[in-house]
Amino acid sequence: MDLILRFIGDNNKLDISTRFIYELERYPFALGKAVLGELEKMTNNITNDTSLGIVIHPDIIPIHARHEVRHPYYFEAYFKTFYWSRADTIEVVNINRISLDMYLDLVLDKQVLTKILERKVRNVL
Repeated sequence: MDLILRFIGDNNKLDISTRFIYELERYPFALGKAVLGELEKMTNNITNDTSLGIVIHPDIIPIHARHEVRHPYYFEAYFKTFYWSRADTIEVVNINRISLDMYLDLVLDKQVLTKILERKVRNVL
């Protein structure tokens, strides 16, 4: 499965591994859909292997599915780059649910998926 990232840069294709999908299937469908939506909106220019924090708040879940996601979920997504590839793709290889404290550690290290698309600003890690 491929997601086309909405930022301008060399790395403009995100491949999703089957392991990532298997991990995501452990959660309600609405939550998995929200995670994929956040990945599509990401503005990070990933140039090397890294992990990023993702927070899914119930407010971004459609109203009819909010009963499945009643509190915020915090995730760490692992990304792998392929320097030798002509396609210059990035693969999201895994995702783990983490605690709020671990998420805050990621934020303090500036490893968070940012959503500044309205201003068309791209944050570089």
